[in-house]
Amino acid sequence: MLLTLYLIALAIGGTLLVASLVLGGHADADADVDADVNVDAGAAAEVDVGGHEPHGDGLDAGDLLPVTSVRFWTFFLAFFGLTGTLLDGMHLVATPWLTLAIAIAVGWVCGAAMHAVYRRLRTEVVDSSITERDLLGASATVLLPVARGQTGKVRVAIAGRTVEFVADTEDDTAFAAKETAIIWKVEDDGRVWIARQ
Repeated sequence: MLLTLYLIALAIGGTLLVASLVLGGHADADADVDADVNVDAGAAAEVDVGGHEPHGDGLDAGDLLPVTSVRFWTFFLAFFGLTGTLLDGMHLVATPWLTLAIAIAVGWVCGAAMHAVYRRLRTEVVDSSITERDLLGASATVLLPVARGQTGKVRVAIAGRTVEFVADTEDDTAFAAKETAIIWKVEDDGRVWIARQ
């Protein structure tokens, strides 16, 4: 019975992993904004807009208990299912409960590790040389659609770096992915407001 559970988990997790590889960053980014509580405020949690020191890069509770992250569950299911299928199917462990415990542990570690890695890759730590003044009027490329009442994400090339920000707009017409906009306002938390050029 546990083997069936492992196979189902492997099928679901494996399908989601393959889908994320095939669809590329679009599905991945959508999952982050919609389901990951730690959207990182674009780069707001780590980008210094007001001249304060950026946060350190140590693990936080969100990395160890990322239960609201779609990415975590994708990797958890895939590696939980794979580990359980191999151990149970090949009778490598004496008891099914030990197999279950090992599969859960491996799935959790892999899911949490990949969640933490992707969070680090998704945002760049920027030093205090980037200020609100630098961002105002800067050109931004839309990564996730932005509309009135719909928060998205933009990428800005500034001070020799590429930085991503959570973005909002007051324009009546939505911004589609890959459109170019200008930043006209920066919030204290690092969120930016964009408008058409």
